[in-house]
Amino acid sequence: MPCLIATTPRGGLRAPIADTLAVLREAAREAGVDMTIVADES
Repeated sequence: MPCLIATTPRGGLRAPIADTLAVLREAAREAGVDMTIVADES
């Protein structure tokens, strides 16, 4: 089942976005979930 998650950091990023996305990718991989991440760093 497709799912869309959108986030907007409040008060700025606490960690580089690449680190955050790497954690999400690893969690998805461990759960056996196919995940496509599209990031807009503008």
